[in-house]
Amino acid sequence: MEDEVSSIENIVSHTGDTISELDENLNGLISEYGMHLPECEYNIDNDFEQMYAQKFELKILINDISGLITPLQSILGSINSFVNNYIDLLSERDGSMDKFYHSKANCEAAQNGILGSAVAKGLSDLKELYDSYTYIHTHKVSKEEALADSARDQKANREGRTRGRNYPDCDCAVLMWDLRPAHRKQK
Repeated sequence: MEDEVSSIENIVSHTGDTISELDENLNGLISEYGMHLPECEYNIDNDFEQMYAQKFELKILINDISGLITPLQSILGSINSFVNNYIDLLSERDGSMDKFYHSKANCEAAQNGILGSAVAKGLSDLKELYDSYTYIHTHKVSKEEALADSARDQKANREGRTRGRNYPDCDCAVLMWDLRPAHRKQK
């Protein structure tokens, strides 16, 4: 098993080298991007866009593999994201940042790879199941209002996981910024 893990770690390292090469090639081509007519034989735009997309796909793959090599770290990191964001939410006075913290916790967990994303989905689903029994009493709302709030929470949860998976190296507070209440009112 240790040999297999070592082999996988070598592949991940090699893939990291490939990403570095892609970065160098992209940096060399950036000055030419958008500078030629589409029918020009020297138009590199499609190649540039394809290389850029491949770079992000490789980053996501590396993130997934790394998370699977160290599953306990991925699981604990995901749980830690949920606990920290829940504490931040509790320290807030009016609860207006609820969707932001839901999405941010899911985003951070999903950045731990496919396993982190699965843990985030499980934790989110469990929380919403718990809330479906308690929210009516704790918030003095109707069953319909509780279900609607749960649906909004789940939408924020899914969006967080999606953005976290697609942007594993970005700050989730920035990625989920549009779910902050002040931002939503301006739209």
